[in-house]
Amino acid sequence: MKRTSVYLLGLLLVGVGGLGLWAQEVGPEQVIPIELPLLLVGDEAPLPVLAQGEITLSTTCDYCYLHTVQYKVTVPQGAVRLVIELSNTSDLEGDLDLAIREGEAVSEDTDTYYYTYRTYEAGGEERLDLPEEGDSPLSPGEYYIGIISLIGPGAGFELRAAAYADEILPDEIALGANAPFSGEVEPHSLFGELERQFSLLVPDAAELLAVRVVSVEGNLDTYIGEEPISSTPGGRVAADCHLRSAGEDPLLILERPTAGRTWIVVGNPTDTKRSFTITATSLPELVTLVSGEAIAGVAGDRSGLIPLLGDYLETERGLIGLTQYRIGLPEGAVSLCVELIGTGSGDVNLYLRQGSPVTVVDHAVVADLSSISPSSEKIVLSGAFLVEGGVYYIAVESVGDGEQTFRLTAEVSL
Repeated sequence: MKRTSVYLLGLLLVGVGGLGLWAQEVGPEQVIPIELPLLLVGDEAPLPVLAQGEITLSTTCDYCYLHTVQYKVTVPQGAVRLVIELSNTSDLEGDLDLAIREGEAVSEDTDTYYYTYRTYEAGGEERLDLPEEGDSPLSPGEYYIGIISLIGPGAGFELRAAAYADEILPDEIALGANAPFSGEVEPHSLFGELERQFSLLVPDAAELLAVRVVSVEGNLDTYIGEEPISSTPGGRVAADCHLRSAGEDPLLILERPTAGRTWIVVGNPTDTKRSFTITATSLPELVTLVSGEAIAGVAGDRSGLIPLLGDYLETERGLIGLTQYRIGLPEGAVSLCVELIGTGSGDVNLYLRQGSPVTVVDHAVVADLSSISPSSEKIVLSGAFLVEGGVYYIAVESVGDGEQTFRLTAEVSL
């Protein structure tokens, strides 16, 4: 019945259009962004209210049935379900419909609505549950919510919605490797009360994870976990590691950290608000090399380096760079050529190791091959020395004090 009434109206307008009065596609006069609540799958509580108001229709055309205001929500990554409900708060029998469109606003012309999903129930209670049966999984991104009123303007409405996920992650403050972040933490609390947490992406084959929290005002705690940090009803914090320190330079070092995101929270067990600076890094940081592409880098940079990490980087000649480079060899590879060119005033040395990163033990570099001649910084592997399908790690050493810049290239021949 709804489609027929709209379609017949469209025919009348098309007839008028034959006299030169063609109707144009009409969209909303206003789009209001609204934060979409994210709930856990299985939460059967009533949906949160997103918006309330009164239906208004466009006065520029006679065929418009869309509320002039639409609402834009963003479905986050990880959401598996989106539920939207609409109620006519003036008359439960008054016919309102939901129209949802991905990526752009819902619009209408003389006989068509442009939407991705729509409800057709009679009366003033509507519900849309996505994905619909047989559909592909819910896509993250922007969704526009339109309201179709087949009873004209003036009806009151209430719009409710939520997205659902199997797991709800806290707000994430991503830390760059060895890049300090400063903030404050309230007395007897955790940073952001666990609603905000720091994260660091740990690459495969990292040897160490170092986290340093400094407060000039004194004692703070550090919590680290492979999953987001949580607390129990009794107030106990659930984390894989916990460092309590009254010193001014607390440093937590984990060996062989698990690859992926590591979550970090700063706790304040004192009676006063305290400022802090957090710095975290994996050792080494790993960058993937693409065959034939040159990459610029720096070795020997101590600025901002977490204290004590020098013990893991200092060599007999200088300092191994915090960043190492990784390249995988495909099946059928016949040679690997790695070339290092120093672009600064000092010397740089080249190290290569198959299967795991280059390390430093008692200031001695542990690697399979090295090139420490100032006249030639090139390593070529072929024949029996080459492992097809293997992964090779490349480290650069700065000689002496101070940082040195360089250009690195790795070429794989098939």
